[in-house]
Amino acid sequence: MYKNDIKFKTKDFIYEVPLDFDPITKFLMKFDIYEKKERTLLKKMLPDTDIIEAGAGVGLISMYLKKKIKNNRLFMIEPNIEMNQIIKKNFKLNNFDEREINLLNFGLSDNEKVDVPFFKFESDMANTVSTETLDYNLKKKDITKIDTLSINSIVNKYNIQDFQLVLDIEGEETNVLKKNNDWMKNCKSILLENHLPKIKLQELNKYVVNKGFKIIDKKENVFLFVKN
Repeated sequence: MYKNDIKFKTKDFIYEVPLDFDPITKFLMKFDIYEKKERTLLKKMLPDTDIIEAGAGVGLISMYLKKKIKNNRLFMIEPNIEMNQIIKKNFKLNNFDEREINLLNFGLSDNEKVDVPFFKFESDMANTVSTETLDYNLKKKDITKIDTLSINSIVNKYNIQDFQLVLDIEGEETNVLKKNNDWMKNCKSILLENHLPKIKLQELNKYVVNKGFKIIDKKENVFLFVKN
C-alpha cells in the first residue's frame, strides 16, 4: 500500500516524495525508520554552530539540522536536481523561511571539478560521484554529469568560521575527509554515514580520530565525531 503514498511524517515534520520514488525507501518512510540513526545522533551536535550538510536527499535530516541550530546557517549540498525541488517543497511544507534554504546544486568532493560522472541507481538515495562499489547499490540506471565543490571552497565563499559537517555521500567520504582538508581545523563535529566495506570503514574512522576527533556515539554505520 505504501507504494502509492507520497506524504510521510515523523513526530516533528511532514514531507513528500514523488509517486515513482524508490519503493524500498518509501517503506522506511512509511514506518518512520528512514534516517532514524542520523536523527538520533544529531541530537548530540552543537546547537549554535553553522552546518554543512552533503547529501541532503529529500531534506528530512536537513530540517532536523535547521531546527537544531536555529538562527545559524545550514548549507545543503545535493547534486540531484530532482532532489533539490523536493527539498525546497518540504521546507515550505513545514513553514521554514525561504531565506533559510541555502541549497547548493553540486556534488561534494575533494576539489572543484567540472562534468564529473554522476551515477544514478534504482534507489534514489544511492546516487553518487564515487566509483567505489558498495554492496547495497542496485542496478545502475543512468550516468549524468555534474560539477563538484570542496569544503574549503564553501567555507571560503560563504565566510564560514566554526562549523559542523554532515556527510552522507555514498562512498565519496574518503576523498572529502582525506584530501584538501585544511577545513578540519575549524570543524567542531562530523556526523558521518560511512558506506565503505568494514576494513576501509575502520581505516577512515581512525584517520578522523587521528585528526583530533573523538567518536562520542554511533548507530551501526553512522558515527558522530566531536573535536577533542
